[in-house]
Amino acid sequence: MSANDLAITGMVFLEKLEDFNNLVRITFETDVEQSHDKVSPMWQDDMRREYDTIWQPLKEQMEDYIRIIGPSHVETIRPRMEALLEYLNNKF
Repeated sequence: MSANDLAITGMVFLEKLEDFNNLVRITFETDVEQSHDKVSPMWQDDMRREYDTIWQPLKEQMEDYIRIIGPSHVETIRPRMEALLEYLNNKF
C-alpha cells in the first residue's frame, strides 16, 4: 500500500470512526437512556435490582466511551493523518 493509499484509507477510517462515535452517543442518549428513564420508575421488584447491577456499569462504560475513549481514538489518529497528508503534499 502506497503512502497515498494509506492517507486516503486513514482519512476514510477517521471519518467513519467519528460517525460511529456520534451514532453511539446519539443512540445511547436518545434511545437507550430515554427508554431506561421511562421504564425505570414503573419497575420495582427483585428483577429490577438485578437489572440495576448490570445497568449501572454499562451506563458508566458507555459514558466513558462517549466522553473519553471515543474522542481519544480520534485525537490519536487525526494528527497522524494530518502529518501524513502534509508530508505527501510537500513531497510531491
